[in-house]
Amino acid sequence: MTFPAIKTAIIGYGFSATTFHIPFINTLPEFELTAVSTRNREAVNHDRPNVQHYESAQDLLNVSAQLSSEALLGLIYWEVPGHKIGEIILWSTGW
Repeated sequence: MTFPAIKTAIIGYGFSATTFHIPFINTLPEFELTAVSTRNREAVNHDRPNVQHYESAQDLLNVSAQLSSEALLGLIYWEVPGHKIGEIILWSTGW
C-alpha cells in the first residue's frame, strides 16, 4: 500500500537545516519538504524554488499572537496537531 508523502516544514534555514535536516528529509520518499520559515527569503528561493517561504514561524503556523521563542516552541510541540521533530540548542549566557 502506498501512502502520500508527509508534508514537512522547517523553521530556520541555517547550518543545521541546510546541512543535516533538509538533506535527510530529501532522501526519504515518505517526506516532502513544502515550507521553510526564515528571514532569508533569497536563499530559500535560490536553493529551493518549489518550497513555500514564510517570513516567520508565526506565519508558517498561522499564529496571530506575538509570542516569545519559548512560547512558540511550546505551541508547536503541544498545541499544533501533527508529528514534530525538534532540535534544542542550549547555551550559556556567561558566568
